[in-house]
Amino acid sequence: MRHRLVDHLEGILQSTPATRLQDLKFEGFHDVDFDYDIAVHRLRRKARQFHSKFDEVVGVCNTKGDDFTAITHTLFNVSTASWCSHLKQTLGTRFVRGEVVATLASRSESTVDFQWLGIKKMVFHLENELCRPREATFYEFCGTTIDREGQDVFFIIRESVKERIEKGRQPIVTMQIREWIVFTKCHDGTIESMHYYHAEPRGRIASFLFRKYALKHLAYCVRARHIAYKAKGDIKLTLPPPQPTERISTDTIYSSVVDSSMESICEDILGSAEASNSPVPVSTRQSVNSIPEDMRRVQEGIVEQQILVEMIKLQFGRLSKG
Repeated sequence: MRHRLVDHLEGILQSTPATRLQDLKFEGFHDVDFDYDIAVHRLRRKARQFHSKFDEVVGVCNTKGDDFTAITHTLFNVSTASWCSHLKQTLGTRFVRGEVVATLASRSESTVDFQWLGIKKMVFHLENELCRPREATFYEFCGTTIDREGQDVFFIIRESVKERIEKGRQPIVTMQIREWIVFTKCHDGTIESMHYYHAEPRGRIASFLFRKYALKHLAYCVRARHIAYKAKGDIKLTLPPPQPTERISTDTIYSSVVDSSMESICEDILGSAEASNSPVPVSTRQSVNSIPEDMRRVQEGIVEQQILVEMIKLQFGRLSKG
């Protein structure tokens, strides 16, 4: 599994915001007209794996902003408490429960470089409570790095673990997912988000209905930025990003920590009754509201004005000391 996750990351980093749409179209994705929101450029293609009847979808969004650090604080959730808080903010009433099942590896090399590998679980309703809730248990590899153009990148890569049904347990609808979320801080000052999503929802659901849900789900990155905006006033951006609880060498997360026997270890962890909890890192626990597009633009302008005022105050402070 470690090789697969690292391969996914290396493949993602081969494409940059400058050529993102061209690369996606070269890989067979084509534009989709979707009126849910115009901030996200949506594309889709027929699934190339497992002969799935559900499409692979991608959302790309490029906006101005200086909230990259706030985004990393918002999305880096490595404890059950912060993970559930984040799910409540993004899913709202569709959230049922969540859990960080295990931490497999983590590292932090400096104040701007951190990565985490573990297993997470989430149970939620797709659209409303009329449908049976779906449960997804998946590996998550997340952290910061740089792309081939030297731009800062925050990534999340998720892939479902092997399905396991325990004896005496009532069967539930188990959902299989593959999901990549990438935020890139571009050299021109913009922040680009790329969100790939493919899932097998199982149960009884028409493919066209789930396609609509998947396309709406691509607004996740926009919602995450809204949460980061709301939390930005409470986070001191001069502080280092959330630090994992364990420190290991630079190459460990890619090679030595997750060895060939990790699959069996993970199955034992999933079968245990007790969930392993990590200390809560710096994260946000703000309630989320649906912010229309025009309000988002106004909020961006307010944030820029606040930053300008702080810079002017800092400059006057230096002059007065001189």
